[in-house]
Amino acid sequence: MAGSIVIKGYSNTKTPIKVPKVKSKVIKNYILVSGLDYHDIWSFKKYADKEKTRILSNINSKETLVIYNIDILSGKITITEDKKTKKVIDYDEITKKNYAIGHSFDSLGKTNYITKDVIYKIIEEISIKDPNSLKEVHVFSHAYWNGPILANTSESDPIDIDMRREDVLVQGTYFNNSMDVNGFVKIWGCSFPRDLNYFFSRIRKNPSYSSSKPIKDSEIFSYKSNHFVKTECIDIINDSLSKTFKLSDKIQLTFKEIKKIAAIQYRLVFAGYLAKYGDINVYAALPATYAEIVPTFIISSKTSSNVEFYTQHMGIKTDSGNYGLYDKKTIEKFEKL
Repeated sequence: MAGSIVIKGYSNTKTPIKVPKVKSKVIKNYILVSGLDYHDIWSFKKYADKEKTRILSNINSKETLVIYNIDILSGKITITEDKKTKKVIDYDEITKKNYAIGHSFDSLGKTNYITKDVIYKIIEEISIKDPNSLKEVHVFSHAYWNGPILANTSESDPIDIDMRREDVLVQGTYFNNSMDVNGFVKIWGCSFPRDLNYFFSRIRKNPSYSSSKPIKDSEIFSYKSNHFVKTECIDIINDSLSKTFKLSDKIQLTFKEIKKIAAIQYRLVFAGYLAKYGDINVYAALPATYAEIVPTFIISSKTSSNVEFYTQHMGIKTDSGNYGLYDKKTIEKFEKL
């Protein structure tokens, strides 16, 4: 018999015919959020663009890098796949007219701005369509203990653009479900309550304090009357430790109590909430530290003593820019202090 008979992928020699597999590329998602400076009305987008360039330098044949570049000021969300723009979504633009009175945001009767809810919705959709694919979320903006200040809105405003700590109680699950096992969120702004910074500076004036040597939890730190100068510092102590000290009192604190005060400050900022309720890694300014933005975002060396307190005595890790790592394991450990 001439030739061969092929039936359902087999020849008369009974040798399987190998059909090449079509390899699908793995999707890796990135979100870059650019808030705005509400003093002079300019966008932080140049920092997001720099981060985008870094991400795209890692293009490979096995992955498709999907980047959501979200610019609050221009009202544009640009979605790219690798280096190709796939979609641009337009929202209402923010201008100086939105800040005609002081630095507070006025919606001017418009309702289609990019808000935190728009950003949260993207994360929610990723958690459903491509779970565990979100590699990085970066938020470039001003910030404080309660979260990134995307446009300086108020909770009572008809449109609240800014991210807030309480959002995490609902959004944490979506962050967790969307995030890659090695993924992280980074908040590039500040976390600088001035009274807390002053409190730490007064704590360090005790001769028993060392920024480099271990200190026993049982070590007693004694402070003379009026050492803390400001009643706000005493409020920090009393609120954290359920004490009733007055500014004029001689105050004794164990080092464990001082660490407990620092731990509470760490736990109760936006990044701490996100780490706990999202069960993800978050990099953000440590309490009483602030960021400088020229030539790039980095924690100011002027607050290095506060960074050292957390790294040397609290065991907190930092990245190359001295942003602290917030994670659920550390949060839970601090809750027990």
